[in-house]
Amino acid sequence: MDAIAAAAWPPESLAEALLELGRRAGLAPAAAEMPPPPAAGPADGAAWTAWMIWAGQHMGVDIEAVETPLADLEPVLQAIGPALVRTELDGRPVVFAVVGRRGSGLCLIAPDLREVRVPVARLRALIAGRLEQTAADHVDRVIERAGIPAERRGIVRSAMLRERLGSVPVAGLWTLRLPPEASLHRHLADAHAYRRLTLTVALLASVFGLEILGWMLIGTAVLEGQLNLGWLAAWTLLMITMVPARAVGEWIGGALSIDLATVLKGRLLAGALRFDVDAVRREGAGQLLGRVIEGQAFEAVAIGGGLATLTGVIEIGLAFWILAKGAGGGLQVALLAGWLVVAGVLALRSWNRQAEWTADRLALTGDLVERMVGHRTALAQEQAGRRDRHDDHAANHYLALSSRMDAAGGRLLALIPGGWLLVGLAGLVPAFVSGAAAPAALGVALGGVLFAQRALATMTGGFDALARAAIAWKAIGPLFRAGARAPDPGRILPEAAPRAAPRPPGTRLLDLDGVVFTHPTRRDPVLDGASLGIDHGERILLEGGSGSGKSTLASVIAGLRKPHAGLVTIDGLDQATLGDGWRRLATEAPQFHENHILTGSLAFNLLMGRAWPAQPADLAAAEALCRELGLGDLIDRMPAGLMQPVGETAWQLSQGEKSRVHLARALLQGAPLTVLDESFAALDPDNLDRCLAAIDRHAGAVLLIAHP
Repeated sequence: MDAIAAAAWPPESLAEALLELGRRAGLAPAAAEMPPPPAAGPADGAAWTAWMIWAGQHMGVDIEAVETPLADLEPVLQAIGPALVRTELDGRPVVFAVVGRRGSGLCLIAPDLREVRVPVARLRALIAGRLEQTAADHVDRVIERAGIPAERRGIVRSAMLRERLGSVPVAGLWTLRLPPEASLHRHLADAHAYRRLTLTVALLASVFGLEILGWMLIGTAVLEGQLNLGWLAAWTLLMITMVPARAVGEWIGGALSIDLATVLKGRLLAGALRFDVDAVRREGAGQLLGRVIEGQAFEAVAIGGGLATLTGVIEIGLAFWILAKGAGGGLQVALLAGWLVVAGVLALRSWNRQAEWTADRLALTGDLVERMVGHRTALAQEQAGRRDRHDDHAANHYLALSSRMDAAGGRLLALIPGGWLLVGLAGLVPAFVSGAAAPAALGVALGGVLFAQRALATMTGGFDALARAAIAWKAIGPLFRAGARAPDPGRILPEAAPRAAPRPPGTRLLDLDGVVFTHPTRRDPVLDGASLGIDHGERILLEGGSGSGKSTLASVIAGLRKPHAGLVTIDGLDQATLGDGWRRLATEAPQFHENHILTGSLAFNLLMGRAWPAQPADLAAAEALCRELGLGDLIDRMPAGLMQPVGETAWQLSQGEKSRVHLARALLQGAPLTVLDESFAALDPDNLDRCLAAIDRHAGAVLLIAHP
């Protein structure tokens, strides 16, 4: 049997292939019972992707669909493992479990759990075969008419196929990797960070050892009057050996920095997407922007500062050893230890000054963003003199803190290395005056002083960077911890959730029973034993005063907040069972100040809760609904129609237009239950009538929240 045929898994065994691949790749998936993948054809990649993402969440593995142009397929296959590849073999759909590249080929797991190696070109030809066969007949006819000689037809045929099909997208590839919420230790181990760190330390130590040995050789030869060509040759050889060792160490250290930055960015991005919704509301755009800025600062200084500090620690340890061997002996060792205490005091002072400056800078950032958002309000309402005084005071305070921080940092970076040179040389005075020390011992002591000075310069620079990183961590720590919270996938595949099969009116859709919810900033619950039932197709108006808990109830129904007590079910299933499938059953159009037009096309803003990239049918449905809501004139005015960029930095929409886009976005999701939270406040009577008519035609059950 052909090796590639032996490695092919039938689609019904995809779950077993996925589990085995995760185990072989070292991702250690938890044992989980999963239903068979969807019985979809080879072209239905969306259903397969949805199933694998859901299955991966149950296993503790992050799975991502990959799409690549046909021209790049072979290099992608060379670097894709661990991955699943779906294609056809002899006219039947098959799946390949790719562990990774082994030499010039790929290592595949066969259904009998053997590892099979196949050439990359063989798998590439199998995946691209159907696409190339479709165009091959036409290309052959063109070659025949052109009269290409027989001996050149193969080359011409390949070139024409590459040119014609090179940009055609190839799907059916899914990569496996650790999820962002996996432990930091697992991420570092998966990125081989520990191995690179060990190699970096070993190379640094070897470079310093070679440097010390070289100067010992040349110093001994000079001081003992034995300097000759042989000693110079030995010293030159040691110095030359240091060059590749240092270069390799810096290269490995750079690779380690990139790996650490990748892990950090992945966790912070996951944390930003999973950040608590109440925390987002409390902090506002300015403080959140400050966290993002500090994340960039942390990445820039933490990794480089850590490596610099590590280098300085190794150097300072060697400096202690050299000084102990020199003429100064214990006195110079004690002086260096005492000088390190002085450095610690100055470093702590610098740390405090940086912390004050950073806190003020973040406050200024938040204030600036809020003032930019409310610029027109400030111009119209705030007295110019008071506004200018506030800005001047904030700027002067920031400059004062900057000066104090720069002074403290300057003392640390300049005084510690430079001052040590004087202190270290002072420690040599007794031995030099007594005349008891040998010239070689004096030379070793002097070399130790210079070596310690370099070590202190490296350490103080690294510590300064680490101090900034530690201060930045206070801002990004909550994001990092939020990224460690694993999403709840639910026990039902989201696409398999009971989706809006029309049911007769009166059939129960939603049940709330004894729901309790308390905001983190409040002592008393905003919802205390709330109960509500909504039937399929029912329209309910919920009225209440400000702060009565209407919007909190809406977010609980939509699954944005989890109740602290009580039970919420849709079609008899709770959120723990449905997971992300809950959003397919209940959708919400939040209050106007929490509902945004994002920077992007109008089509994206309308269909972001549906399918994207959009299919022609989705675009047609979106345009038809917009015209029902009275947005036809807006679409006709836009040069690009639905593809016109909108948002704060693009085409500006009026409040009424935004309200109708928000409503269309909610209705286009086609959920059985739609929650509309004060969605009509910006509408005139004519547009309000249009919106109510559209809701009546397109919505299932509706919970409309309004003030009395």
